Amino acid sequence: MVTVVDGRLTVAVSSRANMVVELTRPISVTRPLGRRAQVTTIHFFTDDPSTALKQLTA
Repeated sequence: MVTVVDGRLTVAVSSRANMVVELTRPISVTRPLGRRAQVTTIHFFTDDPSTALKQLTA
């Protein structure tokens, strides 16, 4: 499930997200059917949050 609401992009697995990334500035994303949106926060699910955090901050 992919949703964009109030600048928050959520890419959930089984309606769950366990990571939140707050961006320092808005970015433009392309939604599944091609529509574009500006987001400042990304919520997503990962099996290994520690590794995801290390990769995001590297």
